[in-house]
Amino acid sequence: MVEEVTEPNILYDIENQLYGFGVYLKEELDRFSTIYFKPKGEKIYQDRAVLNYLIDLAVERYKKLGDKGKTVLQQFRYEVYKALLIHIADYAP
Repeated sequence: MVEEVTEPNILYDIENQLYGFGVYLKEELDRFSTIYFKPKGEKIYQDRAVLNYLIDLAVERYKKLGDKGKTVLQQFRYEVYKALLIHIADYAP
């Protein structure tokens, strides 16, 4: 049984940092999640097109970050990944 709880503020800090890059917007992420997590029986053909459109918006914003912005985002991604691995290792047998 896992007795420790992940500090929720850490997750909120990561979320805020990700939004700070401006690659995606909360409204777009909410819309994407709503469609992506629909039960299979409720999905319609147009849902795939909307998902692709939302991804394309984020990709275009990412391309506009420039080299410095991309480097910062990649470093941030690395730090989050490293923290996640450390957290998982704490619970490994």
